[in-house]
Amino acid sequence: MKIKDIRVSIIKNSRNEDALEVELLNDSGLSVIASVPQGASTGEREAISLSAENAIEKINGIVVPEIKEKSFESQDEFDDLLCELDGTNNKSRLGANATLVLSLAFARLLAKFNNQELYEYIAEITHSKPSLPAFYANIIEGGKHAKNNLDWQEYLIVVKDSSAENQLKIAKDVFENIGNKVKTLSDSISFSDEGAYDLNFENNTAPLELINSSIKELDLEGKVMLALDVAADSFYKNNEYTIDGSPTSVNSLTNIYNDVVNKYPVVSIEDPYEENDFEHYATLNTVLNDKNIFIVGDDLTTTNTVYIEKAVLMNSISGIIIKPNQIGTLTETLEAIKIAKENNLKIIVSHRSGETEDSFIADLAYGIGAYGLKAGAPSPKERLAKYDRIIEIDKIQYNL
Repeated sequence: MKIKDIRVSIIKNSRNEDALEVELLNDSGLSVIASVPQGASTGEREAISLSAENAIEKINGIVVPEIKEKSFESQDEFDDLLCELDGTNNKSRLGANATLVLSLAFARLLAKFNNQELYEYIAEITHSKPSLPAFYANIIEGGKHAKNNLDWQEYLIVVKDSSAENQLKIAKDVFENIGNKVKTLSDSISFSDEGAYDLNFENNTAPLELINSSIKELDLEGKVMLALDVAADSFYKNNEYTIDGSPTSVNSLTNIYNDVVNKYPVVSIEDPYEENDFEHYATLNTVLNDKNIFIVGDDLTTTNTVYIEKAVLMNSISGIIIKPNQIGTLTETLEAIKIAKENNLKIIVSHRSGETEDSFIADLAYGIGAYGLKAGAPSPKERLAKYDRIIEIDKIQYNL
């Protein structure tokens, strides 16, 4: 497939920040558009994104002359050239946003060229069986994604049903029920970066009580579970954690997690400790594994095969977050997924806080048969784009 033209532009993401959008055209007249998000809570080992203006300069000055009017046979070939042109181990020359937006656009264009749905293309190149992921829907947020007093970043529900349409309906029902409760707690309702409720609580476990009460009211016990993204790096400084305004030792933090899982139907905990503490991850993972609760690496692993392999070797995690913009190309993302699958890690494909309406991660999650899709609250248009695309794929998959 020959690349005929590349058109790069700046759009606004959900935080009203500049983001990259690319239109890629081939020589037979097909065209596609892709755009990429930006995270706020980022791990120190993530690939580096440049400003949108700088990334456009790099694309037009360095990449376009190398790919325009050139033919490519595979995703690997295209992405390998991007990595070669960047020449760094963290995408600092071209920017991870520049390499990723081109990589995703190429995947979408090649799928279209082959007359495939994007999720079918992904399933084919990864030798995967497509399947419906559970929805990890964000309900209440704190940390860097909100303006409240919560240290922990995300309080999520995990919805798994026989159809994507039902999953979204259940998520919306819980979200609405919580909204009605929130109205009694606050004069005005605020929303976080990812569309979840943003309000103060007496402590970090109180939101779990609120969400769990809604699950019970809606008679969804056993059908809807809870999940946490603690993002512990955000409250770790000078070798100490600060929880609810008080210094907290790592052992005390572990005790808090144990109390939480004993009291609430929590299925997973993401980033429970700071991003270099592989040892305490391993300890908690071992303890909670007996309770069928899995520990998820995100800042710990950053979609990077080196750190995934280290986490597996140390038994630090039993689940993993996959974010393509942490590594910079689809091929590298799929390499991370391959290692995760080989080691039986539960894979959760995730959005970022500064999102666009691009739904690529929905096709990725469905195509690889991921355990879950984490796409934010079931409300803002940038988040619904992912959930709605899963519903569309589900109907295509089962000829509905």
